[in-house]
Amino acid sequence: MTWSPGAETDARSQLAPLRRYWHPVEDSAAVGEEPVAVTLLEEDLVVFRSQGRVHADGHRAEDRYGLVWVALEDPVADIAPFPEYADGNYRSYLSVTSSWNASAGRFTENGLDVTHFAWVHPGTLGDRDDAECPTIDIEVTGYGFDYAYSRESLESPFATGGQTIHSRTMHHIPFTRRRVLTSDAGHSVQYVTASPTRARQCKIWMIESRDHHLTDPIEPYIDFSRQLLEQDRQIVESQRPEMLPIDLTEELHLRGPDQVALTYRRLLADAGVADV
Repeated sequence: MTWSPGAETDARSQLAPLRRYWHPVEDSAAVGEEPVAVTLLEEDLVVFRSQGRVHADGHRAEDRYGLVWVALEDPVADIAPFPEYADGNYRSYLSVTSSWNASAGRFTENGLDVTHFAWVHPGTLGDRDDAECPTIDIEVTGYGFDYAYSRESLESPFATGGQTIHSRTMHHIPFTRRRVLTSDAGHSVQYVTASPTRARQCKIWMIESRDHHLTDPIEPYIDFSRQLLEQDRQIVESQRPEMLPIDLTEELHLRGPDQVALTYRRLLADAGVADV
């Protein structure tokens, strides 16, 4: 790709509507009194702690759920809630932090797509011999949308094979989702958020909580999540166009299997967000 002097300015202009939202920029544990360099929406910043608070070059900054969050303008919504994080009945831990050569929109929509499980995660989340899309219930909310479905589990650290897993995802526009998986063992929660560092790059975090197998080592759970995300990365980083098209006519969609993606793109458009 040929760089031009106006490329960065154009990218900032395209991403401007996202300045009104909170985005994570760094692990809380990595931010102390010494400034730490971060990038958000094509803007280079430093974050640091002073008098018990986090700061970000005069912008709004919050320390929540083990992450430092920044809003470059007055936020139109709060940081997505994560009640299990402080619940003593749950064990919570940072599972994955990773930088992707993909837009935050592309990463996020991939995580909302139920139909790719059988093809990208065979033997863990899906079965290519039984790739039918489950019935999905979607409800638009004030913060974004919820969707729920049930499926039979395969063997994983989170569930034994053959169980019915009930999945409910609460997606907060633009890039944060909290997914609650309910099985015979209890509840497993995935809090996943993507920070648009640049137009075509993002940094992701996954924090996991569960109220079962509390004394088990966390390494198998972390390894499982990292394996799944690495499989996703190979697909998402190769997608074209690189930015997620908000215009629904630019890509082919199937009304049933793609209903979650269609809802997501419509709500981004309603929020005034361009391709992300």
